[in-house]
Amino acid sequence: MPPQMTRLMYIFGLLIALYVVVRWVAKPESFYWYGHYRGAALAEIAGLEIEHSPPGACSDCHSDKAAENRAGPHSSTSCQTCHGAGEAHVNEPTAANIALPVVSETCVLCHERNHARPDWFPQVKSRAHSSGMACDECHLVHNPGEFQ
Repeated sequence: MPPQMTRLMYIFGLLIALYVVVRWVAKPESFYWYGHYRGAALAEIAGLEIEHSPPGACSDCHSDKAAENRAGPHSSTSCQTCHGAGEAHVNEPTAANIALPVVSETCVLCHERNHARPDWFPQVKSRAHSSGMACDECHLVHNPGEFQ
């Protein structure tokens, strides 16, 4: 066998041995307990503080906005999609612990024209569509199919 092939085989053998050692050292003990992920992750996730409120929690106090939302195209969209995690607000309702989004920045996150989105999804080129106006100057925020 040519010497360069021998050296190449040594290098491959060394790389395989290095891979086995690194995998043995770096693999968490709970890996493969319940499949191809860390079993201990379940306990870690269960120990996290709850940040999102359950579906429907917002409508207890904001029934008018919830009804407006249910009547429109955002009926399947959670309030927390635009307003952020709401558990703190549900526990202690103040304006300081819930996000009041800037409408012109929030709406375009989903509705700015993007060729990767399906054609049936409502999209606009915001600069041409609004001429610099905020979305809520024409549309109802919680039911954008209706106009003011």
